Amino acid sequence: MAPLLTLDALLFNMIGGQLKRFAKARKDLLVAVNEIVRHMFDEIDYVLEGKNAERFAILYSQGSGGEGRTSIKVPKVYWTYTRKSILALEWIDGIKLTDAERISKANLNRKKMIDEGLYCSLRQLLEDGFFHADPHPGNLVATEDGSLAYFDFGMMGDIPRHYRVGLIQMLVHYVNRDPLGLANDFHSLGFVPEGTDLHAVATALSVAFGDGRRQSNDFQGVMNHLYDVMYDFNFSLPPDYALVIRALGSLEGTAKALDPDFKVIESAYPFVIGRLLADPSPDMRKILRELLIRDDGSIRWNRLERLIAAISQQSSEESSKKPGDENTASSSDWRSFDMHSVVSATEDLFHFILSRKGWRVYLRKREIQAS
Repeated sequence: MAPLLTLDALLFNMIGGQLKRFAKARKDLLVAVNEIVRHMFDEIDYVLEGKNAERFAILYSQGSGGEGRTSIKVPKVYWTYTRKSILALEWIDGIKLTDAERISKANLNRKKMIDEGLYCSLRQLLEDGFFHADPHPGNLVATEDGSLAYFDFGMMGDIPRHYRVGLIQMLVHYVNRDPLGLANDFHSLGFVPEGTDLHAVATALSVAFGDGRRQSNDFQGVMNHLYDVMYDFNFSLPPDYALVIRALGSLEGTAKALDPDFKVIESAYPFVIGRLLADPSPDMRKILRELLIRDDGSIRWNRLERLIAAISQQSSEESSKKPGDENTASSSDWRSFDMHSVVSATEDLFHFILSRKGWRVYLRKREIQAS
């Protein structure tokens, strides 16, 4: 394989160079080509793949929060028999996620499997940063006990924290329908060239999203809105962020095999809110303030109400659990809120409301209502 891939790499670079020279192709074309080549060689190094599998297992298959339980399985690597060109893995019996008949016969809980797979993927992309870049149905199977088993760790990504925070911020700005906020996100992450008119980008995004009826909560729908804007303004995505897009697309496609109505952005939003509430870092607090407070200082009361309702509902569910239920894994466990984190997170909002600026906003609102 290595000599064949070397020839492919040479041809890729020759073709890319000619396209760049004569067809005025994008400046980052060769960067993308080289990244593809790098992953091609990574995928035939089975020692590296074995190390990736073990790292993935430690991060996502060892239980979370000290609970010691998980519904994610990763095959064990047998290092005695593994070499650079041989990968020896534990055998795991499973059912393909596209085999609806066998999943039904096994009485597996589809919603729970989707929740667990989504939770695992969002932890990869938004918390730890080490992620499986190709979670398509061929690389995931359902086991008889309803767990999800991952395979094929040749294509992995490592996304730095500032990109993870940027992904959260983009999701918040998208849900808030804030095109200028999105444009600023793209600029701060280096997606658009320096000197680009961000107001023009924001206008193009507004046109792409249209009115509220056109806004999509499924990932492919969002990307369909963005592709033209990204092309027109010569967006340049870092290689690992391109892998993030691939991973989210594959995740949604895999989940739709179990639930055709699944929408990754809509389903991911509760997890994002939980991250914002639980993380005391300044960048997360800033995003939370943007979620609840507009640029003019007014409060997004509808979002605050929905947030409080979600916390209240979760609190009611926790208090209604029967003795012994705390040891039972539930598909909604990952949506639970730590009330200490909630109190800490809302301090910023209450400080604003009680501040001179917040009081001025309140008085202005009363004047408008009176008139």
